This record gives sequence, structure tokens and C-alpha cells, in this order.
Amino acid sequence: MGASPGPSVALRWLTLVVVAAAIAYSYLADVLAPGGSDIATVSRRYDNAFTPAPFAFAIWGLIYASFVAHCVVALLPSRRTMEIYDRLAVPLMLANVLGALWVAAFRHDMVFAALLLVATMFAVAWFMLLAASRWVDTGRARFWLTVPFALFFGWMAVATLANLAAARVAAGWTGGPVIEFAWAVGLLVVATAIGLGVGVRRRAFLVPAVVAWATAAIAVATRGSEPGVGTAAVVASVACGIAAVALAVHRAWIREPAQLVSGTLGSHRA
Repeated sequence: MGASPGPSVALRWLTLVVVAAAIAYSYLADVLAPGGSDIATVSRRYDNAFTPAPFAFAIWGLIYASFVAHCVVALLPSRRTMEIYDRLAVPLMLANVLGALWVAAFRHDMVFAALLLVATMFAVAWFMLLAASRWVDTGRARFWLTVPFALFFGWMAVATLANLAAARVAAGWTGGPVIEFAWAVGLLVVATAIGLGVGVRRRAFLVPAVVAWATAAIAVATRGSEPGVGTAAVVASVACGIAAVALAVHRAWIREPAQLVSGTLGSHRA
């Protein structure tokens, strides 16, 4: 049974306000940052073979847009009785506040604090994806409910590993070209395993799709300086891309029609 309409509406409006404010702060704090303290400049100070090309970060526009869309949909009268929107409200606010704090920490070279923040965001992203996926799997919501959280989780998986690599550089632990290569390839293996494992387990094709996007950006960034890492990144991107397409086809042509025919999808759909 869903939460009462009064508290539910208030919580959902609060979520929209907090998410919008956190997004605005994250954007403006970086754009208006004094010279040398914007995210791109700080990131270059901790450059390593796992750092993706700048275009990869454009995915934040899609993630932020999906968060706002989720908050707006949650306010629709047809969603008032769906308690999943209330259940996701607090972790969604937390994720966005943590994101704003990460911007502040990273801009001020607090790399280890930034790593802790992004790791916490990764855990929150997993909680939200799991909660949304369970509602979809039991026929209480449409696939679209999982979109913001699959995008966010996929990016947080890579971002956590990238922050770990930056923290290693900040600590002065470089170890030479062989160690750098081993670290980068190891992180690519972990990112690919997360993308494929979670994508298949949760039937969430957007997770490996995001990992494919990020690893393609790593391939572009390393094609001249670290060709071995670039090759591994291409393999990771292709593997995750193929998995994403296969999972998307499975959902579109097998899973969803089967649910519709069997009538397991209830009257509440997201």
C-alpha cells in the first residue's frame, strides 16, 4: 500500500527541489570556479591511464535530466499511490547532495575525501537500482523507472575506479610504466565485470551501455600515450556494447511482450 497522498506529495516536491539545487550547484560551482580549480583542470593534475577523454563526462547531462524527469513523474496523480517513489526519494536526494559535495572536495584537491564520497554514491546508486529493478521485475512498474538509476550506477562504477586511480597518483604511488599499465588494465577488467555482471543479473542494458561509453572514452584518451591500455579499453567497450545491445533486444522482444500477455503488469506503470 502506498504512502498517504499528503506526506508523499511533500516528500516528492522536496526531492525535486533538492535534486534541482544540487544539480545547479554542481554545474555553477565548476563553471564559475576560479582559474585552476575547475574539475577538468584539477583532474589533469592527477592524470593517469584510466582517465577518460573529456567527452565522456557529457553523460552527466543525461543523468541529471533523467533525475529531474523522475522527480516530475513522481508528482503525477497517477503515481501518487506508488510507494517506490517515496522509497527512492531520500537516497536520490542523498546521491545528489553527495555529488555536490564531491564537486567541492575535488575542486579543492581533497582527492581522498572525493574518493570516499564517490564510493558512497556508488553504494547509494546500487540501492536505488536494486529497488527500482525489483518493482519492474514484479510487474508493478515499467522499465522506465530504472533508467535514471541504471545510468547513474553505470557511471558511478567507472567514476569510483577513476577516483581510486586519481587517489593513487595523489599518494605518489606511480610505480613506473608497467605498474601503470597493470593498474589501468585491472581497473578496466573490474569495470567490465561490473557492467556485464549487473547488466545480466538485473537485465539492465543501460549499465553495460554506460560502461561501454566510458571505456571508449578511455580508449580515445590513451590511444597515443598508452596503446596497450587503449587496446584493452576497446575490448572492454566492445564487450559491454554487445552485451547492452543483446540485453536491450531481449527486453524489447522477449521479456516485455511476455509480461504483457501474461497480465503480470498491474495497473500502476512507470
